[in-house]
Amino acid sequence: MKIHIIDLRQSSGDQSCLDNSFDNIKRRLFLRRSAYQQLAKEEGFSYISWNCPYCGSSKHGRPTTKTASVSSSSYGNWAVIAFAPRTMAIGIDITPKRPPSEAEGIAEAFFTPGELCQRPTGGWQEGVGFSEIWAAKEALGKAQGIGLAIDHPNHPGGALDTSTHAELLSRFTGQHGLPPHLTCRAAVISTQ
Repeated sequence: MKIHIIDLRQSSGDQSCLDNSFDNIKRRLFLRRSAYQQLAKEEGFSYISWNCPYCGSSKHGRPTTKTASVSSSSYGNWAVIAFAPRTMAIGIDITPKRPPSEAEGIAEAFFTPGELCQRPTGGWQEGVGFSEIWAAKEALGKAQGIGLAIDHPNHPGGALDTSTHAELLSRFTGQHGLPPHLTCRAAVISTQ
């Protein structure tokens, strides 16, 4: 597995087609995709395309390439992309260490009983526990090819229960050039 952390403010992608009509969201999307394409080329992988499995749009959805398993995530001016052999499904996510103000409600709606047991005594706003679980859950969902709202009844705690699937998850906080205010989790599943 190869992981690349990208500071989009330092991205060297071709920005000549960016004009003043690009808002910040479109600019970051363009910079992310340009950086991802450049890294795929440098790593010897084929062109990356995006495809939404629900509507077929190439404007969003999971990144794919014919020669590798790929996953990406971004937050603000930071992006991450991970490549793995085609025999593996990979998911990766970056998120701020500081929990959002809605952390309690999000945890109640999306966390499994095993994850809820990890709640700090002061609540989900305390520490980085919420962010670590959320990033792991996102990574696991990406690796499995399902969204956060979709779960699988054949798993005791759910398909996205990070407490029962911990062996699939890796933590990359403070590694690969990740800034200290972000955490990164990856999930890798064998497809063979």
